[in-house]
Amino acid sequence: MISFEELDQVSRARIRDARRLFNSRSYDGALYICGYSVEIALKAIVCKALGGEIESKSHVPSTSEEFQNIAKLKTHNLEELLDQVPALIKTDIKSKYFAEWSTILKWNPGMRYAPIKKAKVREEANETIRSAEKVLRYLWRKL
Repeated sequence: MISFEELDQVSRARIRDARRLFNSRSYDGALYICGYSVEIALKAIVCKALGGEIESKSHVPSTSEEFQNIAKLKTHNLEELLDQVPALIKTDIKSKYFAEWSTILKWNPGMRYAPIKKAKVREEANETIRSAEKVLRYLWRKL
């Protein structure tokens, strides 16, 4: 199991990684890593909200066996994860951060197989990272 605090650190590290990749002109990599930062933060919030439904009230599953009782978390789909967070958080994201959330939703883990883009990926990566940073600041306060 991994603690909420550790998961918070991982989420923060992934967005820093995304920013570093962007600054190094690795825009595709930055875009790809950025989404995982949001995914990790959402999973931590869902697990925290589940409380007694998981083995530990302060930790998040990190192995397949630990995930057995909460299989609905075994997804990379950000919209599905948002559906599992407490209603107030979901409402805030969908209303106060609508534009940012819409930008973030363009991410998916299948991007790792996408051909390297040359054209508009710089702008796309920058917009997605900025949107993720804004949403993550909100989510981290909820952890």
